[in-house]
Amino acid sequence: MRLLMLLAPVVGSDPIPVVRLFVDGPAAQPTAAFAPDGRLHVAAVRDRRVWVVGSTDRVPEDPARLSWSAPVSLAPDLPVPGAMRRGPRIAAAKGAIVVTCPTAGRGESEGNLFSFRSTDGGKTWSAPLAVNDAPRSAGEGFHDLAALPDGELFVAWLDGRSNPRGQEIWAARSKDGGETWSRNVRAYASPEKSVCECCPITVTAGAEGGVGIVFRNSLAGARDPYLLLSKREGRSFGSPVKLGKGTWRLAACPMMEGALAFSGDAVVCLAGREGRLELVRPGSWEKTLGAGLRPAMGAGKDRLFFAYREGESGPLLLGSASPGGDVEPLPLARPPAGFSRDFPAFGCGAGRAALVFEEREGNAPSRVGLALLEPRRRS
Repeated sequence: MRLLMLLAPVVGSDPIPVVRLFVDGPAAQPTAAFAPDGRLHVAAVRDRRVWVVGSTDRVPEDPARLSWSAPVSLAPDLPVPGAMRRGPRIAAAKGAIVVTCPTAGRGESEGNLFSFRSTDGGKTWSAPLAVNDAPRSAGEGFHDLAALPDGELFVAWLDGRSNPRGQEIWAARSKDGGETWSRNVRAYASPEKSVCECCPITVTAGAEGGVGIVFRNSLAGARDPYLLLSKREGRSFGSPVKLGKGTWRLAACPMMEGALAFSGDAVVCLAGREGRLELVRPGSWEKTLGAGLRPAMGAGKDRLFFAYREGESGPLLLGSASPGGDVEPLPLARPPAGFSRDFPAFGCGAGRAALVFEEREGNAPSRVGLALLEPRRRS
C-alpha cells in the first residue's frame, strides 16, 4: 500500500479545484512559471509546435477567476518532439519570459536545443536561438531549465557530442534573460562513457544558490538515480550522490525519471526504481511512496510539493513534504469520468505555486489541467 494512503486525511480540506487551459484545442507536455508580477505563464505542445498562454492578471486565490491570453505559437516552422518529457520548459528572469525546447524533424534544426524570449509579457517572442554550441548534439531531447536567485538562467541537457553512442550532461547559462547563452560546459560524464541514454533529467535552483540535477546513471550494470549538487549556482558540481539504498540492475533504459526541490539549503528528491518511488533527503531520511511514474516537485512558500502518477493506469497523486520528512496527501479534484492525468509539472515563484498536467480521455489528444496550490482559498 502506498504511503499516501497510510496517512491521515487532511482535516477540513476541500479538494483543490482544477481548471483547463488551451481550451480551444488539445495540448501536451505543459510546464509553468510565475513572473515576478504574479502572472502565470504556461508552455505546451500542440501539433508538434510550442505554444504559450499567460494569465492576464496576477493569479488570485480562486483559479476559476483567472482570464488568459490567446495561445501564441513561438515558431510555426520548428517542430518539437512533444512527448515523454521531451517538451518545452519555461522560466522568468531579467524582465523576460524564456522558453527552451528540443527540436525534431529533419535538417539542420534537428537534435538541437533552442530558446525563445518575450519582454512584453508573452505577447511577442524572439526568433529561436540555439543553446547547444555543438550542432545536433542534443538529439535525445531531454533537458530542463531553472531561474537562479541572481536572475540568471541555467539549462542542462543530455548531450552526445563527445560520444555518439552515449550521453553526458552538459549545461549553459544566460546572464541576460535568454538573449545570449554561455559557452557549453560538461557538468558530468559517467566513467562508463554514458549516463542512462533515454531517461529525463530534472534541474532545480534553490533560493540560497544551490542548483541540483537529478539524472539516471549507468554504472556497473545498474540504472540508479543520482543527484549532482552545486553550491555555486551551477558554476561547478560535486561528485554525484546515489539516491536511495536499492540498486536497479538493468541492461536497458527504464525510461524512468526523478525530481527534486530545495527548502533553504536542504534538498529533497523523488527517486524511482523498478516502477516505485521514494522521497529522499540525502544523508538524512528516505520514505517509500510506492508504485509511481513521472514525478515532479516544486517549492512552495513553506513546504515542498510533489506529484506523480500511480503506475501506468493509476490516478495522479499530489502531496507535500517538509525537509524533516513529514509527508501529507493533498486532495486534488477528481477528473471527469473516463479521464486520466499524467506528466505533472510545477510552477513556483512570487509567493505562488501551481501544478499543471496532461488530462485525456482514453486515447484522445490530451488537454492541460491547472491546480493552484498557493495562495489557496481554504474552507
